[in-house]
Amino acid sequence: MGDDELPAVLILTDILLSKHFGFYPYLSEVLADGCGVWSIDAATSGYRTGIPDFDDLVARNYTLSSELEDLEALIAALLEGSVSGAASWNRRDLMLAGHGKGAALALHLERRLRTTYSAVRCSLVLLSPPATIVREGWVGDGASARGVRVPCDRGQVELGPGFLDDARHLQATATLEQLMSTTNAPVLAVCGEQDPVFKVREAERLLRAGDSSKHHLVVIEKAGHHFGARHPLGDPPRPVRTVGEVVARFAVDVTG
Repeated sequence: MGDDELPAVLILTDILLSKHFGFYPYLSEVLADGCGVWSIDAATSGYRTGIPDFDDLVARNYTLSSELEDLEALIAALLEGSVSGAASWNRRDLMLAGHGKGAALALHLERRLRTTYSAVRCSLVLLSPPATIVREGWVGDGASARGVRVPCDRGQVELGPGFLDDARHLQATATLEQLMSTTNAPVLAVCGEQDPVFKVREAERLLRAGDSSKHHLVVIEKAGHHFGARHPLGDPPRPVRTVGEVVARFAVDVTG
């Protein structure tokens, strides 16, 4: 495959995590061996560029829809060739690799791309995916008139009052199971056996809603939501290396 014929990978991070956090740079490096890889810190994610530190004011304006808009804008820029490295993309194969919240957004983004860019052939990698966007223990728990408190690497951060309304609106447009049932994209779900955030059964529930012949589930033994990764990552633990190997093999299978 020539340098002008590379498939593209877009990495979508978990909620309020920078693209520089934990295992994301490692995954990018692994996939860059045969793909063009892009990821963004959503403009309203609450992170300053490249620095894993929250800006509370910016975080309170963050919504899932605003991040989806940022992701659509990035894909449009890639197709236009106005992003660094875009010339290497074959303009056909695009893998959306989302972790946690990013997995949910990958499903929504894939649906939008079906109608907007029908020539783009998507595949989906769902790392530690939720079965629903609005749920107890994530964006449904701890909500108040002031906003929503969610856990982060410094304890908790308060999202603005519009966050939950936006999440509910997004879910009303289509549940994740509905999105899974209508996609023709190959799907790989990778879960930590001991994930306390989104249990393996959530990925199983999602995959049951879709085309089983195109969907695959890999459970990483003795691993949690971040597959044993810490920040900064340092030497990748075995579960993280396994995730990289599994995703890289899937990338070859769907774009080869």
